[in-house]
Amino acid sequence: MTPAQFRSLLDELDELREQLYRAYRSKRRIKVQDTLARVRDLYAPEDVMPYVQIQVGVLHREAQKSTKLSWLQVSYHDDGELFTIGGDADPRGYEVEGKLITVSDDQCPKCFGEWCINLHNRQPCPGCGVELGKQVMIVAEQDICPFCQEERADDSSHLCECGFDWQADYVAKVV
Repeated sequence: MTPAQFRSLLDELDELREQLYRAYRSKRRIKVQDTLARVRDLYAPEDVMPYVQIQVGVLHREAQKSTKLSWLQVSYHDDGELFTIGGDADPRGYEVEGKLITVSDDQCPKCFGEWCINLHNRQPCPGCGVELGKQVMIVAEQDICPFCQEERADDSSHLCECGFDWQADYVAKVV
């Protein structure tokens, strides 16, 4: 899956999240709201705000880890007012051992563990030891920076304002 396909999928997940949000605002919310109020009452009511979280992700069978694609957290204030937060993963494409893999920007594309790949501090993945520019290469899109997600202002420049270099040794190809 390319980063562009990943973003297209996120558009569909945004629609799903919006449908869930509307459901929690409807009259059917009473059971959820009552249950969360009971949970809050069992704890110190002024210190906690119980929530329900719905997450869409992909489980990687071999690694037994998951990639979170989209999530919605629902809670209710004491006065019954709905409170929600949610988000989507930021996709980044990689080439690992000849395979194109798109994961969220804070995950290792090999072991799917947490790995914050940074242009200025290129530490190996703490989970499996792969390194950017060696076993892991970035697959960049022609017009969108894989780090800051901003559109490329000038096709003739190979540098983004954030420091990403489309011609660097860690870029496998530009799609």
